[in-house]
Amino acid sequence: MRLALHNPFQPAAPWAERDLALRMAIALDGMGWECRTVNTVEELEAFAPDAAVCLHPQAVPKMTAVPSLACHWNPPSIFRNAPDAVPNEVSHDAFLTAGPAVERRLRDILWGTGRPIVTTPMYPSSQGWALTPTLDAGSRFFYVGSNWDGNRFPALLEILARRGMLALHGQEERWKHLAHAFMGSLPFDGRSVIERAHACGMGLCLHLPAHFETGIPNMRIFELCAAGALTVADRHPFILEHFGDTILYVDTTLGEEATAEQILAHGDWARSHSAVARDMARSAQAIFLERFSLERLFAPLPDLLSGIRSEAGYHTARQGLLPISVVLPIGEGGVAEARERLDTLAAQTALPAEIVVAGHGAAALTKTVPGALANVLCAVELPAGHPEGSALWAGALASSHRWVTWLPDGARPFPEHLAALYDAAALWPDVCAVHADVLEPDPLFRDSSHGDAPFTQPERPWRLTEENRHPHPAGILVTRERLDPLLRADPGLGAGMAWLLAQRLAAGAASSPAER
Repeated sequence: MRLALHNPFQPAAPWAERDLALRMAIALDGMGWECRTVNTVEELEAFAPDAAVCLHPQAVPKMTAVPSLACHWNPPSIFRNAPDAVPNEVSHDAFLTAGPAVERRLRDILWGTGRPIVTTPMYPSSQGWALTPTLDAGSRFFYVGSNWDGNRFPALLEILARRGMLALHGQEERWKHLAHAFMGSLPFDGRSVIERAHACGMGLCLHLPAHFETGIPNMRIFELCAAGALTVADRHPFILEHFGDTILYVDTTLGEEATAEQILAHGDWARSHSAVARDMARSAQAIFLERFSLERLFAPLPDLLSGIRSEAGYHTARQGLLPISVVLPIGEGGVAEARERLDTLAAQTALPAEIVVAGHGAAALTKTVPGALANVLCAVELPAGHPEGSALWAGALASSHRWVTWLPDGARPFPEHLAALYDAAALWPDVCAVHADVLEPDPLFRDSSHGDAPFTQPERPWRLTEENRHPHPAGILVTRERLDPLLRADPGLGAGMAWLLAQRLAAGAASSPAER
């Protein structure tokens, strides 16, 4: 299998996504799969993978026709105030989820779309290393973190540092307040964090409140198990359920100072009972290897990908053509550009029952199209010099099916576009229009020097259409009954005709976040 690991952040940034991608690459290489970490659309498309695993789907939507598998292993509350997070994360094709609460949330969000939820478990785990436990009388607690959101556990870590029980790693500038316990930075290479935890012999696994809210574990539990390190953890429900008494626990609800004393007591016990402590670490490691190593988590992906393909268009039981008309107006791009749009229609998972090509050159164009697409084509020829809006108007008038959509100049729909729109409409028989999110150019990314951009794509930057605005004209499916009053007379517009229709149709349209 050929898998792209899509890290949407700057490739060299010392963030968890970089180390996770490298751990994944180690695991996939051992499985005999081919993989590559990508950051841009060009890199992804050039690699031509079977699928792409997006490591941070809240930061970036699906950008290409390559099946995109979104890793949902971050607590949703972290992105509560990010307006793009939900549209981005549900735009992907399948969901790799770190617990039932995450999957349930996605099902709730997508309930009204007619879209199936293709999912399998995934955690921010580690390659299936089984390093021999090294805990002894001189071991200290390994703790690593970017501390991106401020001083985490300041009193707790200060107490451990003062007692000489803490081996702290991360970015030096983030831990200046604990310089006396700081043991140096570690390269994000997929190996060094685990190897250093192995050398320390024991480590801490502490979660933020957001992790408890949804039962999502952080990556520490997995890397400590791979390292063969004895783990002292808070009473996170995932760890309690799966690792049981192979882990030492602390009650963090008592406050940082009391928690620190519990950790110190566990450390003193482990140092004086090192053989027993190493046995505990081996037992936890065995659970990790059997259930949660990246190799175990990746194993179901071929079947998952088959599921995406069988669900493409979303209703596998559907037979025949979609009962919709697609209007393809010839605009400023001319016949050549219209032909490119026809190619995207030929690649749809379900073909429409009718494609109306309208404009100057439509008749000649439809005669050159081979295959199944030729059987559903009809042409509305217009004189040279017509505006694109007139072609859209004439094509819409000529459409013969109850449901109508159109692809304006420049539109390039993903393969499931038409089927997803129709399925959403069929789910709600009382609505007269549905619309899908559409990718459009994002001015933020036009300057490739914009260092904070989460997805560096200077040549073809995109974003989902903004919330609280009219639907994008390339993403609307509407009934003829709703459309006909707007077709009484041709206003003689150019590309603005599509936007005018979108504006007028916005009232009463049902949103379909099922599709891009």
